[in-house]
Parts: sequence; structure tokens; C-alpha cells
Amino acid sequence: MVSMVVFISGYSIGIGPIAWLLVGEIIPARAKERAAGLSTAFNYLLVFILTLEFSNMLVSFNCW
Repeated sequence: MVSMVVFISGYSIGIGPIAWLLVGEIIPARAKERAAGLSTAFNYLLVFILTLEFSNMLVSFNCW
């Protein structure tokens, strides 16, 4: 449980926004729009799965 909380906190503060930062730096100008859209959609999908699993974990540990 502590590991999940640390991961969510660390992701939100540091590693989460890196996807948007990298798109502007490493993707060619003609592909930035598509790459930004794909990285945003992928990032939100992973955040949704993470949030869903965290809720399930709270229920299974009787913390909720």
C-alpha cells in the first residue's frame, strides 16, 4: 500500500509530465501534433488504470 502511494505521488510530481516534455524535444516538427495526441491519450489511459487499481486495492485491504 505504501509503495502504491509513493508511486502515485512520484508519478504526479515528476515522471508523469515527462511525456509532454519529451514530445517537444525529440519529435520532428511535422509529427509533433500526432505524437502529442498519442502520448496524452496513453498517459491518461495509464493514469485511469492506476486509479482504478488503487481503488480496488483499497477495497481489498478494507481501507475504504
